[in-house]
Amino acid sequence: MKNTITLLLTLFALTTAVSAQQLVANFSINLPAYKIQNSLYNKIDFIDSRIDVTNLGTVQTNESLLVTPVVPSVHLSTQLKNLLQAVVDSTAEHGELLFQLTKLRFQVEGAKNEFGYFFLKANLFSKTNRTYRTINSIDTSILVRQPEVAGTLLLNASAAIIQFVTSSLSLTPDDSTVYTLDDVLRIEMSEKDHELHDTGIALVDGVYFNHETFAKQKPDRKIEVKLKDGFISRIDIIDDKNKRVRMNPQEVYLMVYKNTIYIPTDYGGLYPLILK
Repeated sequence: MKNTITLLLTLFALTTAVSAQQLVANFSINLPAYKIQNSLYNKIDFIDSRIDVTNLGTVQTNESLLVTPVVPSVHLSTQLKNLLQAVVDSTAEHGELLFQLTKLRFQVEGAKNEFGYFFLKANLFSKTNRTYRTINSIDTSILVRQPEVAGTLLLNASAAIIQFVTSSLSLTPDDSTVYTLDDVLRIEMSEKDHELHDTGIALVDGVYFNHETFAKQKPDRKIEVKLKDGFISRIDIIDDKNKRVRMNPQEVYLMVYKNTIYIPTDYGGLYPLILK
């Protein structure tokens, strides 16, 4: 009996460990195989200026059917140091960088988890004698649409960070403004204040036939929406001749109505995608 209880406890512990591993999605900056010659920098420091430094957002896969938090495989500061060590060679000079992160967030949604978003905002400074000068900045978002988007989204996010850092290794400061560390930290407080008062992205109502027009926020067609009991009952597209045509959801990439994105489903309807 004792052996049976021990076996059950062991199996329970193993099951719990496996379940715990499935409750997070690890984010890693994948180290590239190439080298950058004549880099101006061989050292990088890190400041995390996000509102919530513990939160990288969430993804979801069809395997787990769970909203899964994204966590770094190792601390982001260590990953950035490993990245720089991996790409520079003996020709690198001894310049120092400061990487200031102000936004990094993942989000995967959709009826089949086919919409993946990655948001990145960061600054790179050159450090000299405890002063800092801006050499590069990034403020971008990535949209991936495909079945099982989570894995591809994580890879694209890694590639975006690698491209941002490696493309900056030959850059010198782009202006004469000199910052102290206190000045950089004030940028952190400014970013936090902006994020706290941000009400979200203002999207233009209409129908979009592809990602390009959506990214530019230029709808391919205007829409007329009718409501019944507070719910959408009919959607008409206004065509080139200013005529109303009943919309077929399967023929559009997505629709925006009152700052909400609607994506087509396999069942002939539209699914609201809420940006958080």
